Amino acid sequence: MAATTATVGSPAAASRSQCNLNHLGKLCLWTGTNYTGSFYADSLGKYCTTDGSATHRSAENMNNWVVVLYSGASCTGTAVTLTAGQERSNLGISARSWRAV
Repeated sequence: MAATTATVGSPAAASRSQCNLNHLGKLCLWTGTNYTGSFYADSLGKYCTTDGSATHRSAENMNNWVVVLYSGASCTGTAVTLTAGQERSNLGISARSWRAV
């Protein structure tokens, strides 16, 4: 499955509440730490995917799968793992790609 939802808002309007019950089964991502910046929600699959050239600094996994986010394109580089339902206000990396495992 490809990404199905992309919502871009102003950084001042971004918040964790953007990732709600409408996003069950998806990975919610923000370009800034603490759920700020542009928001993006991706329908996960067991393949590597990206949000174009955007990088993401905070995330919430609204899926039952474990998700691995990577600092590099094509699921390379430093990796951060989110378990099912886990959220992180600061990933510690600028995630460029991700996949469910």
